Amino acid sequence: MIHRNRLTAKFTGNFVVFLIGMRVNEPLKIRTWLPFMQAMPKMIKELKNQPETGFLHAEIWYSRTSIMLQYWRSIEELNAYLQNTQSTDLPAWSTFSQADNSDGVVGVWQEAYIASPGRYDTIYVNMPPFGLGAVAALTPATSLGHKYAAQRMQHKIK
Repeated sequence: MIHRNRLTAKFTGNFVVFLIGMRVNEPLKIRTWLPFMQAMPKMIKELKNQPETGFLHAEIWYSRTSIMLQYWRSIEELNAYLQNTQSTDLPAWSTFSQADNSDGVVGVWQEAYIASPGRYDTIYVNMPPFGLGAVAALTPATSLGHKYAAQRMQHKIK
């Protein structure tokens, strides 16, 4: 469903934004990088079947540098998943860490951010539920009466 109006996501409490991805440095060496790319959707399937992990939602983009955007209830729950020997992530990371990657065929990266009420801003126009808007309440963006992100963020911080 496409929402035609201008919306913002309202999430109650803190949440974590987790970005994880890989970069294919040598595209012709498919046997080296393909197993890492295939691990991404497996991880999401596993997490969707285990809501008790604290996982909320994910979006994935595939390209030379692939990105998976995830939302979590807490950093503690994210770290528990990442350290869980039964999860899809830890074996994939262990395989990458133990492999001889000195040739630099594939690179991996991750970043995590803790967001709190009033410390983030979202706008969705002509979009289906997406990103944080797929797990948070969507409300009209004009409800604060501020047109620009800087104004909305300043209002929320006060």
